[in-house]
Amino acid sequence: LAESLRTEDISLVSHVHGRERRAERNILRQELQSAVKHGTMEHANPGRDGSTRWRYTHNGVVYITDESSRHEITSWRIDGKEDDTVADAEVNLDGRGSHVVLIVDSSGSMRKDDVPGYASRTQAVYDCLSRDFVEAQVSQGIHGEDVV
Repeated sequence: LAESLRTEDISLVSHVHGRERRAERNILRQELQSAVKHGTMEHANPGRDGSTRWRYTHNGVVYITDESSRHEITSWRIDGKEDDTVADAEVNLDGRGSHVVLIVDSSGSMRKDDVPGYASRTQAVYDCLSRDFVEAQVSQGIHGEDVV
């Protein structure tokens, strides 16, 4: 892009999904425009139909576009700034047991076989949960009211 082009003049076509993600992740439109003008551009995972997508990374924001770099697909922060709006929750259990609820995505994309060593993303998630979460709980010793 021409350096003489003002950042706010970078063309960006928003769609509902992209606007919703920006709102929940506290990302400004100008941050996306800045990513296109000044960021690192690399190939992103292709769209569902195999179409080319680009990934721009700049100042703690990752922005995914279509192949023209004009249409907003999604974006997220890697600088942690979206966490500023969420209050920390602390609970004192006073020695009582606890329950943990894990939610696993079961959308169609979880059937993809793009995780090396696994037949699907779902299989990879459950294997990681069993090794990294459940196994750790068991090895630390389960107490009377704990549920794993």
